[in-house]
Amino acid sequence: MAIFGFDECGDLDYSDERSMIENDQELNLTQERILRFSQLVAQMRVTASPEDFRFFSNSYLAEIEEMDTEVMNYLKKHSTEFPPAEAA
Repeated sequence: MAIFGFDECGDLDYSDERSMIENDQELNLTQERILRFSQLVAQMRVTASPEDFRFFSNSYLAEIEEMDTEVMNYLKKHSTEFPPAEAA
């Protein structure tokens, strides 16, 4: 079972390295977060000094890579490979 949480913005909380995407809702949230981080890095490329860009972009790019790996791992599995969602 994944140890996923949501932060105050409704984003997935990736504070636990064992986290993994378990359903399409988490997939969509992760993809949205990847997009926001990518847009932020693209903006920093233009607005930040070269020194600041190198300093700040590395952590965002590492997070993007980690989330992208989670997305790929989820998409490699057929929907029947996941346990059914619990009723709320």
